[in-house]
Amino acid sequence: MLLFSQFFLNCFSGSAAYPQTLGIVLIYVLLPFTYTEFAPPEKRAMQANNSVTPEELVAFKILRDHDAASKATPSLLAYQETTQSANMPVPGGFLTYVVWKKVSGIQLGDNTGAATSFWKSFPKKEDRDPIQKAFMRNFKYVISLLLGTRSTLTGNN
Repeated sequence: MLLFSQFFLNCFSGSAAYPQTLGIVLIYVLLPFTYTEFAPPEKRAMQANNSVTPEELVAFKILRDHDAASKATPSLLAYQETTQSANMPVPGGFLTYVVWKKVSGIQLGDNTGAATSFWKSFPKKEDRDPIQKAFMRNFKYVISLLLGTRSTLTGNN
């Protein structure tokens, strides 16, 4: 069983490639087995696994290669897959950074998966229905891209 942690950070780019772009950084880091956190680095290095690619990164890479996906998904700005150095939790273990563009608009969900803002902002069913239908249409489209099938939105099967 792999133990890893995810860190979400908001970032602001000052680079020429992405001037004034708000992004989200997700960092995956392999963690040592319980009760080995303070073992010598060479012992923790025996737990190293550097062949893990986060599902988000796999999805972003697939969607990046589909022009139409940019209408429904955030853009992958950068990523790096590397290994932990000798002074990190699991020397030689995976360490992955994924950065994507923050989507504009109101975030309807929260970190728990609950859509509290959605329910508060749209208490009437007739106001929620068009949003839910649009979400399902786009969700099915993105899933079709991830699964390598053609979009049912275009009428192609």
